[in-house]
Amino acid sequence: MVHAQFGIYQNRRTGSYTAITTGRGGTVPYEYATWLETDVDEAPVFPGGSEAMQHYFATVEGCDDGPVNAACGKDLKVLVWFIVEHDGSVQEAWIDRGGCDELQLKTICAVLQMPTWTPGRRKGETVRTRVRIPVQYLPVVAAE
Repeated sequence: MVHAQFGIYQNRRTGSYTAITTGRGGTVPYEYATWLETDVDEAPVFPGGSEAMQHYFATVEGCDDGPVNAACGKDLKVLVWFIVEHDGSVQEAWIDRGGCDELQLKTICAVLQMPTWTPGRRKGETVRTRVRIPVQYLPVVAAE
C-alpha cells in the first residue's frame, strides 16, 4: 500500500474502470496508485523530448480525416490528460478542455497511439502517472 491521492482499478472481467479515492493520507494498493506528474520525482518523458512530441502530433497517421472543419474557428488548442503506466505505455486519454469535437477526437486517437514513454519515478520506483499536455493545432489556410 502507498499513500496516493487516487488510484484506478480495472475490473478484468468487465473491462470497466473504477476510481479509488482515498482523501488525504489514505492508501491505495501500489499497482493501482496513480500520481500526478507534479507529485513524482521524475516526470514521464516522451521519447526525444517535447520537440519530438510536437513533431509526433504534426505527423501522426491514422487519426486525420483531412483538413479541420472551419467551424473549429480559433479553438485550436486541446488540453488532454492520459496515464503513463509503469512500463511507459499510454492508456486512458480524456479531454480536459479546448478544441472542437473533431480536434478532440483526433487528439485522443493520437495520444492512444503514442510510442512508449520513459515512465515517471517516485522514490526510485517507476509509477503510474497522470499527465496533462496542451496540443496546439495550426489553422487551415485556404488555397488560393
